[in-house]
Amino acid sequence: SIHPFSTEESYRSQIQISKVTQNFTNSTKYLFIIKIWQNNLSKVQKQKYALKQKFKTYFHIYRILVKSYTLYLLRLFKL
Repeated sequence: SIHPFSTEESYRSQIQISKVTQNFTNSTKYLFIIKIWQNNLSKVQKQKYALKQKFKTYFHIYRILVKSYTLYLLRLFKL
């Protein structure tokens, strides 16, 4: 004959199930938080990249200006 679960075993398995559910809920929450962080991080990286590009452009312009000014001075003093 098959013995039904004792009330204690039933209670234990109930507790196990609720723990697993709780863990799953927490994991889902953390995954969601991680996803948000990843989105923020990619936004920051994009901004950083944009700044880098801007800096490169400005630096390039600055170099051109320095070159042309140097050439102008050389012509001026006929060196």
